Amino acid sequence: MRVAKTTTVQGFVRKRAAARQTFPVHLPRERVVIEPPTACACWGGNRLRKLGEDVTQTLEVIPRQWNVIETVREKFSDCACPYA
Repeated sequence: MRVAKTTTVQGFVRKRAAARQTFPVHLPRERVVIEPPTACACWGGNRLRKLGEDVTQTLEVIPRQWNVIETVREKFSDCACPYA
């Protein structure tokens, strides 16, 4: 009868992902606003109010120049829409 050897193995610790940081303030910025719809899609009303905005920053590299492009998607809601 054979007896297998046993060995102790150290556990694996997974590294945490680095948190995203904003781009430095000294870089020039260009703000691109994507136009929202002019009326409520489900209701057809036109009294939209702004709820907020989502901003995505991307880094555009031009030879010897760095620009931060901020893409803004404004959020709106219709005051009279029963579905909003």
